[in-house]
Amino acid sequence: MIILGPRNAVSFQSTQWDRNQSLRGPIAGVWGRDENGKGIFYGAWMSVNGSVVGTVKGDWGTDSTGDNIFVGNYIDIAGKFQGLIRGHWWVRGQGNNPAGHFLGTIEAPLAN
Repeated sequence: MIILGPRNAVSFQSTQWDRNQSLRGPIAGVWGRDENGKGIFYGAWMSVNGSVVGTVKGDWGTDSTGDNIFVGNYIDIAGKFQGLIRGHWWVRGQGNNPAGHFLGTIEAPLAN
């Protein structure tokens, strides 16, 4: 049994594993606003076995049509740019600890 206080939370994440898809796995990170009020996020991308494979960082907000969108970069563990990420976000929960959810895709850079 796990007992949580009123300001604590626990999160479990699961992803479907596909041997042919190397860019699957959970992202754990933070999201919020910078000193100018701009929506920003940063996170560690993990493989399906839990090892960190890179980072993601970027911006989130609302586009001209009112859709909640995010855009950012995926950087591998060696610091090399691997692609653009983009998608949609939504919030669940209220008060001091709302949970931000991001769902998107990677656009790999063109090969030289």
